[in-house]
Amino acid sequence: MKAFDSIYRQSQHYIDLREELIVLIALSNAPLMEVIKKAGISETRYYNMINNKRQIQPQHLTALLRAIIEIQNYRTTKIKIDGKRNGESQCNA
Repeated sequence: MKAFDSIYRQSQHYIDLREELIVLIALSNAPLMEVIKKAGISETRYYNMINNKRQIQPQHLTALLRAIIEIQNYRTTKIKIDGKRNGESQCNA
């Protein structure tokens, strides 16, 4: 019976990770294909992980999280740089 409880808890953990990953990608406002490409995961593998056909492996989860962070950092930096450029051009006008 303990083995079944352990398997149940592990499967529930992966279900929770999968659900949180979907929400995290949606909240990041980053295009899904950009996140997948940046993570180095094929589109098919991603959808298989999300649709329970394949278990999420730790390295894939890490790659997806890093991709989201990199995309967010790039966007934040670009906004700051563009804001400074726009501010300088307005001051010179």
